[in-house]
Amino acid sequence: MKRIMYIFSIIFVFLFLIKNVSAIQIDNCTVLNTSTTYELTGNIINSANLTCIEITASNVIFDCKGYEIDGSDISDSYGIKIHNGSNITLKNCMVSDFTYCISIATNDNKLLNNFIYSCNRGINVIGGYYNNITNNTLYSNTEYGIYIGTDYTNFTNGNVTNNTNYGIRIHLGMYNTISNSTISGNGEGIYVDGSDYNTIKGNKIYSNTNRGIFITWYQPTTSYSEYNIISNNNVTSNGNTGIWLYKAKSNTIENINSSKNTNNGIYFESVSDSNQLKDSFFMGNTANGILLDSSQNNKISGIRVIDNTNGININYANNNNITTSCIINNTDKGIKFSYSDNNYLINSSIVNSGTDVYAFSSGVITNYLINTTFDFNSVSILGGAIVWLKNYLNIRIMSDSLKISNAQIKINDSKNNTVFSGLTNAEGLIPILLLNSFRENSTERIYYYPYRVNVKKDGYIEKNVDVDLDVSKFVTIEIEKIQEIVPLPFIIYWNLSKTLIVVALIFTVMTVFFMKVKKEEFVYFMIGTFILILVILHLISSV
Repeated sequence: MKRIMYIFSIIFVFLFLIKNVSAIQIDNCTVLNTSTTYELTGNIINSANLTCIEITASNVIFDCKGYEIDGSDISDSYGIKIHNGSNITLKNCMVSDFTYCISIATNDNKLLNNFIYSCNRGINVIGGYYNNITNNTLYSNTEYGIYIGTDYTNFTNGNVTNNTNYGIRIHLGMYNTISNSTISGNGEGIYVDGSDYNTIKGNKIYSNTNRGIFITWYQPTTSYSEYNIISNNNVTSNGNTGIWLYKAKSNTIENINSSKNTNNGIYFESVSDSNQLKDSFFMGNTANGILLDSSQNNKISGIRVIDNTNGININYANNNNITTSCIINNTDKGIKFSYSDNNYLINSSIVNSGTDVYAFSSGVITNYLINTTFDFNSVSILGGAIVWLKNYLNIRIMSDSLKISNAQIKINDSKNNTVFSGLTNAEGLIPILLLNSFRENSTERIYYYPYRVNVKKDGYIEKNVDVDLDVSKFVTIEIEKIQEIVPLPFIIYWNLSKTLIVVALIFTVMTVFFMKVKKEEFVYFMIGTFILILVILHLISSV
């Protein structure tokens, strides 16, 4: 037994020695040109080298063990340079005072648990694909915390704070991901220009001096930023707008909280067209919850816009759709249309704004509120602006708890224009109708309700019902069957006839006896009595 324990001890010591021997230990600036593991054994302070650590081999692990690589702020200097080789892991390093703390231009590298500060660019990813940057802190760098100028970079669980100009910039890059990170105290939080198909998700972006997220084009190549996904981010208390799109198209923004920003919660500016904004929350921004400016064909749904100056401000912007949204307690305007045409607010509500609905233009513009509730006394329409309110009407025809099919329905508006004529289906329903409630311009409001609903069906009594369509309604109309005339059964009719005849004869005889009617008068009296009996029988048979 002792011999076995001795053998295992020798093996353990041997493996321990192999492990430690396999890691090459360094303590100064050098080139890592072998595919192996390197370890830093002490701080490198005030390096005067243009490049302190250069990694030229593939399959390298460089572990700084928490030690620092510090430069001397020399122009165009590199703390750690990975411009050759691939599949390099760099971890547990503190890097400072270079132009580029860490610079990457190759594929499949990993940066883990590094603290990068006081450089011009903290991390500089200028080439290569599929680089993973995880649990890194980028602090107090002057130009960028991290610059990504390539594709397929994954930056996750980072802390990007107090960088002077930009926390993160993605420039002419595709399929990059920024996730689950804190981006705060920077000039710009995240800046994306001329870049497509990137994902920004699950981040806390707050207290940046300018914008939280800025998505824009790259002017020299006229490259719009398109098809980016911004989701599940908290963008709060930034010094300008929370999320700003400028000449950015076909992006998706969803599940966002953009609140307490100076100016706007989100801003679509200048040809930021065909974007989707979904299921998001905008509260307490000093200007607008949502501002659409010179941007078309955007689709907005499932949003809550609360306690901003203006809820939704649409300015020189056409053909935008906003659905299933709540606009609440905005101090100036709930929704504002300025020089904007053919925009729709659908299936929504506006509550307790300074003015719920506002529209202005020097020329003719028309905007639409569909199945949207608001205070009719809180509407201001100026200049050539026109606003339509339309609501849905659904009708079911019933009789004695039965659904009536093939009933003829005709609906006229208050101007006696026929807006529907048709039959009910097997469920007693007509198609759901979208009808005008009112049209308002600067001088008048024209109501199109009440609507007169006329119902006809063979065997039923015709019915007219008036419907006030101030809001969308589902109306059930009960109609009554026409009662059929059922003649008395013959035996009852015959017995009744005999009874009346007997009564009449008795009445006649008693009348003659007591009144002493003459014989010639008796005949006339009998004829009159029988005629009266026939009239009574006819009336009975008609009941």
